[in-house]
Amino acid sequence: MLDYHGLLDRPAGSSAQVAARHHVTTRTVANNIAAVRAAGLRIPLSAPLIAEATRGSTQDDDHLGRARIATTLGLPTPAAASVDHPTTVGAVRLLTAVGPLNLPAVAAAIARTRRFRNPFRQ
Repeated sequence: MLDYHGLLDRPAGSSAQVAARHHVTTRTVANNIAAVRAAGLRIPLSAPLIAEATRGSTQDDDHLGRARIATTLGLPTPAAASVDHPTTVGAVRLLTAVGPLNLPAVAAAIARTRRFRNPFRQ
């Protein structure tokens, strides 16, 4: 169950991946998950543990594993990390480097710096 919760040497994977790694069926994994969750609901939890398990995930965290741990302990699922949009990051870097520009100049500069361009866009 440590593997399912992402507490081994890799991030949490699907039930099928966990079952394949441990040479069991997905039904066996599901039964083990249910047993661990039933026990997890009965465990008394300290305030620091609750705070850590329910805090929002960062981009470096294994969000799926953290969500599974919270669910196992009967706690609310932590919020996922926000993902910066590459265009927004590029615009912020551009404005930091050269100062405020008018919108067409910003759009043109961002278009020139984009790594992946959409060949289907007209």
